[in-house]
Amino acid sequence: MHLHDVKVFGIGFAKTGTTSLHAALSALGYEVIRAYAHTWPPAEDQAFDAATHEMIAADFEAIDLRWPGSRFICTTRDRVAWVDSMQRQLTYRRLAGVPVNPGLDALLGAVHATSFSNQELLEAYDRHIARVRAHFTNRPGDVLFVDLCATPHWAPLCRFLGQPQPGVPFPRENSGAGRLRYVQESLATLAWRFRDPRRRLVKFMFKRLTRGLRRG
Repeated sequence: MHLHDVKVFGIGFAKTGTTSLHAALSALGYEVIRAYAHTWPPAEDQAFDAATHEMIAADFEAIDLRWPGSRFICTTRDRVAWVDSMQRQLTYRRLAGVPVNPGLDALLGAVHATSFSNQELLEAYDRHIARVRAHFTNRPGDVLFVDLCATPHWAPLCRFLGQPQPGVPFPRENSGAGRLRYVQESLATLAWRFRDPRRRLVKFMFKRLTRGLRRG
């Protein structure tokens, strides 16, 4: 396995195209790992040259110290669209009983919380972007801010990494990935908008429909 000389880390907030970035780096030939709480930090002998996920975004300063000379990609998104998407994800987590991971906890400034106002989410988003900008103030060439949701193109990414553009479309992940995800997000949106006892009905529908879809 050939590893690149310079490691690459995705440090954008959740719901900013991080899954698409992961797929894009893989398409460019990087050995990419998704950093979950149980897999990060990696073992000393683990071979990788790129990593993404909230654990990376939450701890990018320490990562910069451990792997000097690395490149960092901070995915961004229209703030209004990001809040809407993030609220759906958090509502889904509440309904499904899925805990927020430690990396997202750190970015949101809370522990195992799944309920935030739009303003609280925007403040967390802006806080993270400001933190990244401040860290790289004197090294602007080491970080790329890119909105892959609005402009999913190879050019800015490949130019930043010094890689040729592949002859395949830029990956668009999590933009409609299957019936189960569609139902999950649709029902989560209903629950978010109807914040009253009707949520119990939505929760019941959610469980029945997802159980049926999994069987299918």
